Amino acid sequence: IQQGLLKHGLSAAMPVAIIEKGTTLAQKDTICKLGNLAETIQKNVIEAPALIIIGDVIKVRERLMPSGSVE
Repeated sequence: IQQGLLKHGLSAAMPVAIIEKGTTLAQKDTICKLGNLAETIQKNVIEAPALIIIGDVIKVRERLMPSGSVE
């Protein structure tokens, strides 16, 4: 996914949110940049099911949850 998006012109600085096990008590949200996506998934041992949200839309999260940061 990462390589394909970069190949087709998305910026490596594009924000990405990964929501692992969404809507469960075990939900884990991870924020990174597209250029670090694969590394972030490995580093944080993110497993399926997970939803990847790509783009400036995740900036809404920053307004709703100011403690969210981009890795």
